[in-house]
Amino acid sequence: QDGEKVEVLAVPESKLCYTPLYNQPSKLQYNGNVEVCELVEFGELVQVKGVDNKVGDCIHHFMQLYGADMEKNRTLLAKLADSYNVAVDSDKCISNAEAFFHKMEQLYGSGEALRETPFTFVTMEGQIVNGEIDLVWSTAEGDVIVDYKSFPGSISDLLDKDSSHWAGKYAGQLDAYRNALKQSGRNVKAMCICYIS
Repeated sequence: QDGEKVEVLAVPESKLCYTPLYNQPSKLQYNGNVEVCELVEFGELVQVKGVDNKVGDCIHHFMQLYGADMEKNRTLLAKLADSYNVAVDSDKCISNAEAFFHKMEQLYGSGEALRETPFTFVTMEGQIVNGEIDLVWSTAEGDVIVDYKSFPGSISDLLDKDSSHWAGKYAGQLDAYRNALKQSGRNVKAMCICYIS
């Protein structure tokens, strides 16, 4: 309006960057030294057909619902494969799930399988991180964190720091899970990535 003084805000020359308030575990970076400590093999390679992420989602979903009744497992896997539009070798997949849980008992002792364990925690920088841990193998001595991944490549890629498939690249995600459990007063004794296909 006539005679009124108008103030104009100056635009800063450089853009200010803020850390987002919320973050996902898979987006967190780990700044420490990372080593893949041990490779434990179990089961057989499962032949699958379909889009990679759909195959991974299907088998991941199956691992969350896997139980002691083998006939129910077979029916469940068939329904999941159909809904995800993928083809899986049901017998090998079920056998591998059974071998995985047997291996967990062998390596870490008897435990309770806490599947899709939800969590929320605040980082030292004030970020809120929330998500679900695929599996917490809860034993009398502490928890073992397991994150399921699918990968159709070779084992050498998982161990090669220069490979885009190096298992160590998930250290930030596993560290977030560990921090979440520690903040809730739990003892974490190990962290694992389980390649399920």
